[in-house]
Amino acid sequence: MTRLGFRLSFVDVFRWVGLRGAERVRAPRGRLWLIGGVVLFACSGCASFPDRSDQAKGTAIERSSAEQTVFIATTRKRVDEQGVYFGTERAARMDFAEAFVDPPMIENPGSGAMAATSTGDPAQAFTLRNAEYLSDESEFLLRLNAALRRQPRGGRQILLYIHGFNTRFPDAVLRAAQISNNVGLPNVPVVFSWASRGNIFDYAYDNNSALVARAELGRFLVLLENSAAEKINVVAHSLGNMLFVESLIQLKLRGGAPKKGKIGLIFLASPDIDYDVFKSQLEQLGRPEVPYFILLSKDDQALGLSTAIAGGRPRLGDYSNPQELTALGATVIDATDVAAQDPAHHDKYAKIAPIAPQLIKAFRQSSPMQSARWAQTYAPVALGGAVLQVYSGR
Repeated sequence: MTRLGFRLSFVDVFRWVGLRGAERVRAPRGRLWLIGGVVLFACSGCASFPDRSDQAKGTAIERSSAEQTVFIATTRKRVDEQGVYFGTERAARMDFAEAFVDPPMIENPGSGAMAATSTGDPAQAFTLRNAEYLSDESEFLLRLNAALRRQPRGGRQILLYIHGFNTRFPDAVLRAAQISNNVGLPNVPVVFSWASRGNIFDYAYDNNSALVARAELGRFLVLLENSAAEKINVVAHSLGNMLFVESLIQLKLRGGAPKKGKIGLIFLASPDIDYDVFKSQLEQLGRPEVPYFILLSKDDQALGLSTAIAGGRPRLGDYSNPQELTALGATVIDATDVAAQDPAHHDKYAKIAPIAPQLIKAFRQSSPMQSARWAQTYAPVALGGAVLQVYSGR
């Protein structure tokens, strides 16, 4: 827990108050509130970018040739604060913007380590240079289509990022830029940013904000389908997974299910969804046209806390039986062996992003057994010796 100057594992705190993983025993109410406060300090992995408020104070900003443009839809209210653009309160309607991000000035920006840089040094970290509000969805679509058409045919793909709990607006933009950069394939990054408080003590507010945003995300997905994009690939993280799946259900109930062939890959990274709720959601949606990729980690301590708060009900992102998930039509990537860069072990997806193209290719061109063998041989080279366990129901 770097902000307090020491590291304290979730397991240590669970033991202190008499909790063992998902097993809940009686403890004084005061202690249960204290565990929520202490443990959630370590859950800052959902918003692990450095504070760049000093960088945001500059007024004359020149755009560099290497910068990335990130397109934004958000249910946050605008704020009159330089470098922040959108705050933590919920807006009455969806708003739009585009942001300009400089990647690190290092030779290989594919490492996820830069996201946790404590100095905010532009040489090592993604930097938000500027952002511009857009008047409406028509202007958003006009600029998005222009960016897509600058990509070669076959590469006109959107990478839609939906962030999780405890995420400020600038952090969501920077993470979207990082993932877009890391995958090493032509894409236009788009972020849907719902009104997270960006505060470790506001899980309930964030959960409700995600639910409030369901209809708007559904409307936004339809807007993206009507763009010049050939494919829309989705990366949802943590609580953003619940928002994404619920928005698909609302779309289906209104008769507006996504167009066949338009949605590409769907990565559910460390999903903070009750397992039984997810099964119920898939029953409403039906077996997916393209299998979901579920990235889980059995040492995800943030989801361990979420499990405890939920009365011991397992979360999808640390579920112990991946074979059950493959029976639901998912391809499961178990990243338990991958070294974490955040104390909660909740952000491993950013580290795996650089090998995503090879991983996807292996799944598309190989049998499940060959894909699993690839993950156990190639991935350790790219991930510092870590082994990915892969489970597929294909």
